[in-house]
Parts: sequence; structure tokens; C-alpha cells
Amino acid sequence: MACVVTTVTLESRFEASIEEVVRTVRDLFGGDLVSITLFGSAARGDFDPKRSDLNLLIVLKEVGYAELSRLAPFVPRWHRRRIATPVVVSPEYLSGATDVYPIELLEMRLGRRVLYGEDVLAGVEPSREAIRRQCEQDARGKLLHLRQVLLETGLKPRRLLEAMAVSASAFLRIGRWLLHLRGGEPLTTADELLRTLRAETGLPLEGIAAAARIRSGDLKPRRAEIPKLFENYLSDVLALTQYVDRLATN
Repeated sequence: MACVVTTVTLESRFEASIEEVVRTVRDLFGGDLVSITLFGSAARGDFDPKRSDLNLLIVLKEVGYAELSRLAPFVPRWHRRRIATPVVVSPEYLSGATDVYPIELLEMRLGRRVLYGEDVLAGVEPSREAIRRQCEQDARGKLLHLRQVLLETGLKPRRLLEAMAVSASAFLRIGRWLLHLRGGEPLTTADELLRTLRAETGLPLEGIAAAARIRSGDLKPRRAEIPKLFENYLSDVLALTQYVDRLATN
């Protein structure tokens, strides 16, 4: 999967906010600052000025209470400028996290813009097994949660619909990284992703497709239809979980 350092620029107001953060963090930490990296939609080029936030990775030589306390007073101001609470880590944390949070790190690496210092994400290379293991862990966790929703809500259609809409993005992400393990390139639209995933896995995935359409607002099922949609969704989630469990990464 191609991982690139970008030079995407944003509207002047967002660029000004980014520059202010970089100046602030440099003044606060000086030589203890390793790097600042912009990641996510703002670096990939699909930033939505009305909805998206600016995501920053700040790497300090050491991260403890003292360092975080120096940053904390600035975060509310950054929020008002559409800058999400930054991810603040040390180089040691990054090097030790590739086997635990491989997908999060790879998604940062996938499209990034180095604002200051080292390109710390360039060397992030999680193993294929670590990626597969996180896919399985995420899928199993979501499956258990959906089963609990079914038990706890008394089959109330509104609650089942909410659970499908909220969890759909997690399964699209799992599917995206399954395709990566099979040698595919990143696919951004749900329709394209699910079409390719069906071809690769042989799974129908109609339930997950319906959940994705519910999440986007393209599908507004009638109340009587929701229990069957949820049943299909659970079936797909179980099948996808079993597929991940059996996937060889050698």
C-alpha cells in the first residue's frame, strides 16, 4: 500500500492555524521536540472544510505529566480552530506500538505532511501478522458488542439501526486492511471497497453494505425491515471475523 509524504496545502485560514500550532509547540519544547506531522484527510487531499478536523502527531523526546501540562492550556483554542486534540508520543512509544496499533500507525503514514523535524512515520513497518491480528481483534470486539446490543435493547428497531450505523465504519476499515494484506491498494468509497472485498473473500456482505448505506443516509429502512437487516448484518460480521481468523499471512 503506497504511503506518501504530501505537500497538500489548505485554505489560508487552516494553514495559518497549523503554522500557529507549530510555532507554539516549538517555543514550548525547543530541542525536546522531535517532529510535528499532519495526517488524515488534510494531508491526503480530501479535507472537507465544513466537517473535517486537522489531525496532528507531536513527537517529543519524553512524554509525561509535565510535558502534557504545558500543552493542555492551548488545546481549547486549537479546538476552536478545527484542530483535534493532538496525538502526543515519544519515539520509544512509536517503535513499541507497531505490533499493537499497526493500523492506526499505518493510517497516519498513508498520507502525511511533515511540518517540523523528522519524518518519524517513514520507518513504521508493522508485520502482516500484526495487521491481521488487529483486524481480528477489532472484528471480534465489534461482534460481541452487536450481540450485546441485540440482547439489551429488546429488539427495538431504532437502537438496532443506530448500532448498525455507528459500527459500519469499523467493518469498512477492517475490510480495507484485509485488502491490503491481499496485496490491494487503498479504496476510499464504500461501494468500491465492498465490491472488491466480495470478489476477494467470496462473502456476500449484503448486511455490511446495508449498514454502510444506513450510515451515509442513502438507506432509510422501514421499521419492520430493521430486524432482518440487523440479522443479515450480524451474519456478515461473523463471516468476516471467521475469514480474518483463517487468513494466512506467511
